[in-house]
Amino acid sequence: MNPHPPLSQARGNFVRKLLDTTSKAKPGFNVIVIHTKHSYAFQGVRNVDWGHDHAEFQRDVPGTIGFEIYWFHKGWLRNEGDGGWLNWGYTGSPKREGGLLTYS
Repeated sequence: MNPHPPLSQARGNFVRKLLDTTSKAKPGFNVIVIHTKHSYAFQGVRNVDWGHDHAEFQRDVPGTIGFEIYWFHKGWLRNEGDGGWLNWGYTGSPKREGGLLTYS
């Protein structure tokens, strides 16, 4: 029996953990974690009303998979790639139209 979860399960768990950790560290903010190509616009001043960080998912094989982490109050983000917990996750109650999340 393999003690390590399959890559897809491990990546999904990584995204959920980043969401949970960031939400606890940034109470009152919406949080988006995303790996795929994306565009965004958040309202306000960076590092005051919104912020950004980066985390690397370590695979069993050489190399890592990078994830961007955003916390903000209002704005939008468009996922221009594949969805699913492998590639992104978010908190809050956005209006969702396909890969576009809008927080108002």
